[in-house]
Amino acid sequence: MNNRILIVVLCLLSVGILSVGAAARDWSEAVRGSWIQDGALRAGDIVLTDRNAGCEIVVAEKEHSAVQQAASFLASDFEKISGYKPPIISTPSGQRVAIRLTTLGNDEIPRQVAQDKLRNQWEAYQILTTQNAVWLVGANFRGTLFAVYTLSERLGIDPLYHWTGYTPDKRSKLALKKTDYFINSPTVKYRGMFHDDEDILPRPFEDSGYPLRIGDVPTEWYERYFETALRLGFNMVAPYTRAHRRFEVQKIASEWGLFYTSHHYDILLSNPFGIERFGLGKARNAGTTWDWLTNRE
Repeated sequence: MNNRILIVVLCLLSVGILSVGAAARDWSEAVRGSWIQDGALRAGDIVLTDRNAGCEIVVAEKEHSAVQQAASFLASDFEKISGYKPPIISTPSGQRVAIRLTTLGNDEIPRQVAQDKLRNQWEAYQILTTQNAVWLVGANFRGTLFAVYTLSERLGIDPLYHWTGYTPDKRSKLALKKTDYFINSPTVKYRGMFHDDEDILPRPFEDSGYPLRIGDVPTEWYERYFETALRLGFNMVAPYTRAHRRFEVQKIASEWGLFYTSHHYDILLSNPFGIERFGLGKARNAGTTWDWLTNRE
């Protein structure tokens, strides 16, 4: 029993950050909910929802699947905050405040957007309010989706809500302060987490003390993990599991905008746990000696 507890603790500790931080930001005051206008509206503020009515989210069909997914999360975030879930449409209706998700070069954008500063930059983005719209413009598609997750946090969503259980205060009227927010390319280009041995948590243990090495880690686990990684500003994930890892999981990561890498022997497309258990040694005609020191072929 003690060994099992130790393994679980080590698993949790092994969720290590591969690299830290994006561009330096000012964390001198609270971030979550900091763009909400609580008092009287000022010039340039925009009402996003008011009871059962509100804005729309505009995403062109040619935008990357990761931007489409971010739009879906954003609509759900609005519902958590206000009870109103904005429709997601491909062209603005002209009848509502529009939250415009666009990647530079994919659509016409207002002159106030700093196109010269965004052009050819890695994951840079700008969030800008205009008369009847909120523009989330990325230098590339990841810049656009990180603009979305930034807006969600500034409106009151905890990036770690799957873990913390935090629920934002309900607001019948949600107003956004006048905003012109620009983020340059991150200091660290690839940012991810090494979530080692995720197969330990949802499955029973074998007599050997290892987790059961058959079956699958639930897709829902990966979806929640990938969403959290994106909301935290990561652009890469590095899974590791002795159990079966489905292509579906890799596909979700890529479609949501995450680089999918790995570690250990997985980099070599090898699976020593499967040499005998899954018959890989026999299938590869690799002989019966698995010690690299005596059988380097």
